[in-house]
Amino acid sequence: MKKIGDLAQSKHFQLVELQPGIYVAICGQRGAGIGNAGLVDLGDRLLVFDTFMTPQAAADLLAISLKLAGRQPDLVINSHYHNDHIWGNQVFLPQALILSSADTYDLILSEGLEEFAWYGAQSAVRLADLQQQYDGTDDAAEKENLAPWLDYYGGLVEAFPKLRMCPPQLTFTDRLTIHGRSRRAELITFENGHTGSDTILYLPDDDDGQGIIFAADLLFVQTHPFLVEADPLQLMAILEKIEQMPFSAIVPGHGPLGTKEDIKQLIDYVQYCLETADRLIKEGRMDEEAVRGLSIPEAYAAWKIPHFFNLNISHLIKIRS
Repeated sequence: MKKIGDLAQSKHFQLVELQPGIYVAICGQRGAGIGNAGLVDLGDRLLVFDTFMTPQAAADLLAISLKLAGRQPDLVINSHYHNDHIWGNQVFLPQALILSSADTYDLILSEGLEEFAWYGAQSAVRLADLQQQYDGTDDAAEKENLAPWLDYYGGLVEAFPKLRMCPPQLTFTDRLTIHGRSRRAELITFENGHTGSDTILYLPDDDDGQGIIFAADLLFVQTHPFLVEADPLQLMAILEKIEQMPFSAIVPGHGPLGTKEDIKQLIDYVQYCLETADRLIKEGRMDEEAVRGLSIPEAYAAWKIPHFFNLNISHLIKIRS
């Protein structure tokens, strides 16, 4: 595993070569990429797994693919319908064919279009509000928490004049195997984990003979997950299945490269959130004030996007009370 140098510069992500022909774009707290992405050379075709939140970030990946592989991607996989994984789709058209599960396609054209309309109407308003908050505080920690959201909404405001919703052109159910000249890619879909449908990319023929997994938002590493659409019990069961798969590296949807230990830690996190929600329900303390009063456990205190913790607890209270 190695970082790629000047050939692959982007303010939106850092490109890491896992093995020859297998690259991961890791998004940090800054920039308008937000969700991690993958670039995989199958030998006779080039595959992109997820396309970030904005065309700006996707354009950098396209330029890098031309430098590294000498050609544009032929296939784009959308893991799920959330904006931070699919709103760069347009950059790869018309050269590439966009694929997703059938359920993800339906979600893109329902909840996804609603999300698109909301952000189109609200992004400039949210950016102005966040900028006012940022300028109005001298608290360094608060500024640090606000800065990534300025990039988030700033990237959307920049993108929206030309941003298009580009749904998949080809769908599949359950599993799909793509056979390339030098390696094969397996797409495996799970229901009701992070969203109604989430697809992982599994490369079983890596150099170590163990495999590489692009898990998208079924896995967050050192980052609070977004559980507001999740079935927590189903998510934990899916994570246990993924943990049992042979792999030498696993790429989360958010955060740095992960390990089996990171999968176990996320399962523990979801279990803790469930137990906390159930305790508050039992105590009759289901109001937002009680949730806001919760402290993030030490094991997760340094994780990114800490405000997701309260959102997750509130969601679990609603679906379990």
